[in-house]
Amino acid sequence: MNKVKILSLILLSGILLIACTPKQTVVQDVTLNYWSVYEPQENIQEIINEFQTANPNIKINYTRKGLKEYKQQILARARQENGPDLFRFHNSWIPELWKILAVTPQSVIDELKFETTFYPVVLKDLKSGKGYQGIPLMYDGLGLYYNKTLFEQAALDRPPTDWDKVMEAANKLTAKPQGKIEISGLAIGSTANVDYWPDIIALLMEQNNAKQLDPYSTQAQSQLVLDYFRAGSGGPKQTWDPNWVSSTESFAQGKVAMMFGTSWTAFEIQSKNPKLDFAVA
Repeated sequence: MNKVKILSLILLSGILLIACTPKQTVVQDVTLNYWSVYEPQENIQEIINEFQTANPNIKINYTRKGLKEYKQQILARARQENGPDLFRFHNSWIPELWKILAVTPQSVIDELKFETTFYPVVLKDLKSGKGYQGIPLMYDGLGLYYNKTLFEQAALDRPPTDWDKVMEAANKLTAKPQGKIEISGLAIGSTANVDYWPDIIALLMEQNNAKQLDPYSTQAQSQLVLDYFRAGSGGPKQTWDPNWVSSTESFAQGKVAMMFGTSWTAFEIQSKNPKLDFAVA
C-alpha cells in the first residue's frame, strides 16, 4: 500500500478504535480510508470531524465492515495494493497480518513511551525488528449475557455472581421436557459451537490457578476446569446442545438463558433480534 498507515489493535477479544495522529504539516490533500467493524458511522463521526478540523488537509473515509470476512478482505485488498490505510485488528491476527502492518512512527509514540505505557503482552505481540506495528486501545473481556425473560420465568431476579452459582442457575434454567434440550441454561461445553470457548477456558484456568506453563503442579486444577467446561454438553447436568448453531445465534433466537461474549457481541445479538430482552453482567 502506498500510503503511510497507522494501525490499531485490541487485546485478547473484540475490535478497537483507531488512535489518531497528532497534527502535522501536510504538503497536499490526503484521503485516508478507515475500516472497522460494528461501530456505526454516527458513533465515530464526531471523532472524525474533530480530527479533520485539526487537520484540514486530511479527509477520513470511514467504512463499517462485517466481522465474518473482515480479515480476509483486508488481506485480499492489501495484495491488490488498494487496502485500507487504517484499520482495527485483533492481536491474535498478527501472524497473518504482520507483513502488511506499518511501523508506528516515532513522532506518534516513541519506543520508550510505548514500553512504559502498555502491558508486557502488547510489547511481545506488536514488537518486530522494525519497531511496534500498531497501537493498542482496549481490552475486551468476557461478560455474562442473560435472557431477562427466561430469568423471570424461572423466578431468578438477578444473574449469578460466581462459577458455582452460574452452574446452579444453568441447571434451573435448562428445559428438557422430552429428554432433549429445548431451552439451554448455559452455552458451555463444546468447542464446535460455543463462541469464545478459548477465552472461557483461559479465564477458568487463570482463576483456578491452573497455569498452563506448569502442568504437573496444577494437574488437579486443570482437570477441574476441563470437567466443569465439558459438563455443559453432556451428562445428567447437561445445559447445552453441541449440535445447535452457534451460542450467539441460539441466544439471539431466545433459546439460551446464559452465554459468554464480549462487548461487541451485543451488536450482533441486537442485529439478529432487536426485540430480545437481555442484559450483560
